[in-house]
This record gives sequence, structure tokens and C-alpha cells, in this order.
Amino acid sequence: MKVKVLHNYRRVCFHVGLLAVLCLLGAFFRFWNLEAKPLWTDEFATIAFGLGNGFREVPLSQALMAETLLSPLRLDPTATVSSVSQRLLTESNHPPLYFILSHVWFNLFTPGGAYVSEWVARSLPALIGVLTIPATFGLAWVAFRSLAVAHLSAALMAVSPFGVYLAQEARHYTLPILWILASLTCLVAALQYVYQRRSLPLWLTFLWVGINGLGMATHYFFGLTLFAEGVALLVVWFWQTRLPDESIKLLRVSTQRFTFVAMGTLAGGAVWIPFWRKGYNTELTRWVFQPQETVSRLIAACQSPPALLPAPVNDFFEPFGNLLAVIATVFTLLPVQEVPRLIRVPAAIAMFAFTIWLLVVVTRRLLAQRSVHYRWMVMTFVGFLIGAIAALLLIEYVIGANLTRGLRYGFFYFPALIVLVAAGLALFNPTQPNSTALIQRRKAFIALTLMMAVTGSALVSVNLGYQKVHRPDVVVQMMQKWSENPSLVAILHRTHGQTGRLMGLAWEFRKQPDQGQAVHYYLDHQNCKQTSCRLPSQSLQEAIATSQTPTDLWLVNYRNMTTPIEIPGCQWVNLKPEERCPKPLSIDGYEYQLYRCQGKTSIANGLDATNPFN
Repeated sequence: MKVKVLHNYRRVCFHVGLLAVLCLLGAFFRFWNLEAKPLWTDEFATIAFGLGNGFREVPLSQALMAETLLSPLRLDPTATVSSVSQRLLTESNHPPLYFILSHVWFNLFTPGGAYVSEWVARSLPALIGVLTIPATFGLAWVAFRSLAVAHLSAALMAVSPFGVYLAQEARHYTLPILWILASLTCLVAALQYVYQRRSLPLWLTFLWVGINGLGMATHYFFGLTLFAEGVALLVVWFWQTRLPDESIKLLRVSTQRFTFVAMGTLAGGAVWIPFWRKGYNTELTRWVFQPQETVSRLIAACQSPPALLPAPVNDFFEPFGNLLAVIATVFTLLPVQEVPRLIRVPAAIAMFAFTIWLLVVVTRRLLAQRSVHYRWMVMTFVGFLIGAIAALLLIEYVIGANLTRGLRYGFFYFPALIVLVAAGLALFNPTQPNSTALIQRRKAFIALTLMMAVTGSALVSVNLGYQKVHRPDVVVQMMQKWSENPSLVAILHRTHGQTGRLMGLAWEFRKQPDQGQAVHYYLDHQNCKQTSCRLPSQSLQEAIATSQTPTDLWLVNYRNMTTPIEIPGCQWVNLKPEERCPKPLSIDGYEYQLYRCQGKTSIANGLDATNPFN
């Protein structure tokens, strides 16, 4: 008896230790170079709203110093949780739970009046990302009752390039992933009770409703998770009705409890409908309804031959390509950014070829399962993924919102994909003999899958994969290279999205050792329904005309910037004279042009060159 107890104790210690190692590995990738990447617009919004600050206090249509522009990123000790909620209600379109947590986090690690650092802003989602590793283990264990599947699921979550990318964003993605894992665990646990011909216990139904409520209070896309869970239940119901009469036809056993979960979840989600409708189809969300920008296509036409397919065809199939990109990067990522085409193209081909190979192997192994319990769980996860993909495609082709354009929005279905693939890799195939050679081949394929994932996570951590959506660091380097006079960086302003882009430039300028050239910033607010938004506003042109010194004017993200424009007293500078098409420079999130403008008087007259707009 003592020997058996000792054996069980050692076995438990081994599995707990292995899970701890996986958590440490996941933490390493999530915290590695956490502060090295540039902050971008959405991260600035998360920081500002988490502090209880807003963007409306930043003055529009006037020259600003960096301190004024970046003031929403300073911690105000007098701000409270209610300040956070109020800011979100008036300036954003997100539910408050993550921002409230970030408010507490920022106050723990940031002195009053100081800027929130990149590390502090990103460390909270990175820490929550580490917690998703044991949560994935728990989901896989509850579903398949297999330690092999559970450990492999946790390992894939720990080293998933997509998971590392989301965890290194100062955004609210890892927290809903945690709720999604918990909600899926409740789903498979409920189906376990059905499988055992037992009614759902009340504690499980209340727990499930509570988790779903927390999910909706964190991110509205959690609603897509609930839709996918509903589809999963329908798929399982349809599948079990096809079984022989003596098989399990049991979903009606717990109909009342499932109905309670559905009604409780709907009630919890309905609270947020007025706030969701307020933010729906506003300037903040309109980008998902728009086709690819014509300007980008015109610029691309100057750089490369026309596409093989016309634009409408490319736009129609774009969501499928984006879905495949997310699925691929869940398990692997090779260098496809900032590398020569000779490397980028073979790397992309190898990535997608490996992904297809992986999915084929997993599908064959899952189809070979004979256990009704395993097939029951497999159909649950397959149904969930069918529901998730169907939801995205319905939103795209019926509503016209291309959510797949933001690859990060795959966060709501990728945990289920990880567990399903882990099950296909780890479960024994009963149709094949359990030979030593077969076992070795299976282990080798699992090792290859993990190695590909580790490679991808390393590339993400060193900024060679899943680079930030916007690249203000590159823009600032170019501005420093070409600036000869005090600079005014002006951006066309419509929402706080443009404020965030300009903040990105100001934040990067703060890091530069050479601050000899003064830089001012200008949020050029225009109503683009009344103007073309191609020209600087009259107030900006007057500021330039009355400047006390010669000024380098950088125009950022004005519309139709394919040709130089006429600005009185300013001369356009061709930043790429070797190109045959005159056009602005372009990098992720920014298109910008340089104009050298003559000041009202000369610096030689004794005026302060660092304040040319006084």
C-alpha cells in the first residue's frame, strides 16, 4: 500500500513539475524583449483608458509639445475605477473589466505623474497569457481524460507564436482567452455529465453563466465564442442522433439546465447591448467595413506588376487567406517580415505546407478514433471551430465587416484549435499496430511540431514575426535622417486613432539620443465629409506661414497622397528620387511626405529656433 501511495505521489509530482516547466517556458517567450517593440495606437488607447485618462483633453488644430500630446499616458493619482468606466463610456467602444484590472496594475508599478512604461503596460497581458497554459491543460484533461493530450495542449499553448504575439500586446486579448478556456471547460464538463446520463449540477450551470458574464464584460467578441458553443451543441446533437438506437441520445436529459445557462448568459450579455450599439459603425470601427485602400493599390502598382486576380476577386477571397494565416501561425511562423523576397517566399510556402501537413495528419488520426467518448469530445471541438469560422464568414459576407483583416481577432477560437490538434497528435490510433517504429514516428512528428512553434515564438519575441500593426520607430528614423530644420509633424485627425498614431511618433522621438532638432506635433482635425482631407487645413497652413523659422513639415496620413500638393511657401522633397512614381513613403500605419517651408523671419534674427510657432 505504501509503495502504491509513493508511486502515485511521484507520478503527481512529475506531472505537476512538467506543467510548471511548460509555464516557465511560456513565460520566457512572453516576457522576452517585452519592452523592445514600439507602442502602437491601440496600446496607447489601452494605457490611457486604463489610467482613467482620455484623448479629448489633447488640443486639436494647434502645435503641441511632446509633453502635451503624451499627457494621457501619465498616471494621475486622483483617478479612480469610476474614471476608467466613464472614459470608456464616452470615448471608446469596449467593456471595462480589463481596463479596470489594468488601472490597478498601473498604480502598483508606476509613480504618480510618471509615464506608464512599455514593460508595465504589456506585463499584465503577458502574465495572464502564462495563466492560459495551465488553463489549457485543464480544458484538455476534462475533455479527453488524457495526460498526454493535456500536456501537449499546454506545450502548444506555451510556444504558440500566435499566443506569444497576443500576450505581448498591451491589449485585452489574453484575459478573454482565459475566460474562453474556462467557458469551454464548462461546456465539455456539461457534456461529460450528459455522457454519463446525469443532469448538470447547479454549481456548474451557475459557474458557466458567471464565466460567460465575465467574458462579455471583457471583450464583445466573447459573444462569438458563445455562438460557436451553441453551434458545437447543435453539431453534437445532430451527430448523436445518427448513432444506433442503443447509443447515447442524451442531450434532452439536461435540457432545462442548458436552457438556464443560455438564458442567464443572454441576460448577462444584454447589459452591454446599449454600449455595443453606441460604438457600432462609428469612425472607430469603420475600418472593418472598408475595402482595401485605393491609395495602397496605386502605390503598389508603381512598385510591382499588377496582381494576377482583379481586386474584387482578391477582396472576396481575402477572409479565407486571413483565416489560413491565423491557423498557420498558431503552430508555426517563419521569417516573412523585413527579409528579402528570396527568403520570404520560400518561408511562406514552407509555413503553409507544414500547416496543411499537420492538419491532414491530425484529421486522419481523429477520424480513426473508435471510442465514443473521444469522438463525442472531438465533435464538440470541431463543432466549435465550425461555428467560429461560420460566424466570421457570415459577418464578412452578410454584414460586410471583415473581422479577419485583424488577425488578432482569431483569439476567440485558437484555444479550441490547439486542444483539437493536440488530441490528434497524442491520442493512440487504434487502427494501426502499436509498434516501436510507429511510436517513434509519432514522437518525431510531435517534436517537429513543437520545434516549429518554438522557432516561431522566438521570431515573434525578437520582432522578426508578428511585428506591430504600426511602425512609428521606422518613421522616426526616416524623419531624423531627412530633417534639417525644426519639424512640425501633422496628421489628419478624425478620431483618437490618429491621436494614437501621432503619440507613437512622439514616444519614439523621446527615445532618441539626438534631440537637437525640436519637434512639434499637430492634430489637424477635419470633417472629411465636407473636405477632401487631401490638403492641410487652413489653420495648419496659417501656422506654417507665420512660423518664426524655416520648418520641415511632415504630413502624415492625408488622403490621396499619391502626388505632391501645393502648400504656399513650402517645397515638396522627394524622399525616394530613384523611384519612377512620386509618392509618399509608406510603412505599416503611416504614409508621410516632407515639405520644406520658409519661415516668416530668419533664425538669424535672434528668435528661438526650438519654439518656431510662438
